[in-house]
Amino acid sequence: MTGKVVPGGSSGLTGAAATGMFNQFLQIARYMPQLENKSLDDLLIMPVQRVPRYKLLLTELYEKTPKTHGDHKDLNQALNMTNKLALSINESTRQAEVDLFLTFFFP
Repeated sequence: MTGKVVPGGSSGLTGAAATGMFNQFLQIARYMPQLENKSLDDLLIMPVQRVPRYKLLLTELYEKTPKTHGDHKDLNQALNMTNKLALSINESTRQAEVDLFLTFFFP
């Protein structure tokens, strides 16, 4: 076989063979009950979508928690940390998109 060795592949498969097996795995895995008929793209985005949901939850909790409540200060801190995390994820995603663009158009 010729081709590029797939990083992290312990089987030693190269390029087309590894890609074919991976695509076959994706087709089988898609219909596993645990995955709820989600594609790989659907599964990969899930962790990224959690941060905005936590941000919304913390914002609502913070706004509805009286300032005199013992958790108000901690909720504020958690909200600030979540905002920083969301900004960091957005910046990393933006940079990855720029890198991908540059790699694609300027190999």
